[in-house]
Amino acid sequence: MTEVNKRSDTGFTLIQLVILTVVIGILSVVAVPIITDTLGSTRIYTAAQRIVSDIQEAQSFAKASHDSVWVVFDVVNDEYSLYRGEDNAVRDIQKHPVTGDDWIVSFQVALYRGVDITSASFGGSTELLFDSWGDATSGGTVVLNNSVTVQVTELTGRTTISP
Repeated sequence: MTEVNKRSDTGFTLIQLVILTVVIGILSVVAVPIITDTLGSTRIYTAAQRIVSDIQEAQSFAKASHDSVWVVFDVVNDEYSLYRGEDNAVRDIQKHPVTGDDWIVSFQVALYRGVDITSASFGGSTELLFDSWGDATSGGTVVLNNSVTVQVTELTGRTTISP
């Protein structure tokens, strides 16, 4: 009688599993910094887009309401707010049209983790003013993480983002 070999070759050897684990470990060490850098850049660009969107909304609101609207940047706390009113003494914080909350955007929340408002300058101030016609009374810039700049053009309020 002959004995039939019932050994199966369908599994993985221990050596193959160890090699696979080492390769995955090496790829992880290389990929994690790349993914982290990309995520940081994405957060900065998302924050810049949010600033542009809110500046455009402030300008539209000034035109529609025939009232002055201010975008006030707080560089120390990495946030900005929208206000409505003729001057610093008689302005009120704007309510967000969707949430109904005070219109304060903070970059200290998870979505914007690592985003820093490096500087904001509009004619020597950190405040951008749209008059009752929707005209920007001064141009200026907001710089995020010393790398991305939101530029606002005087009068037209046109906004651009540059890396």
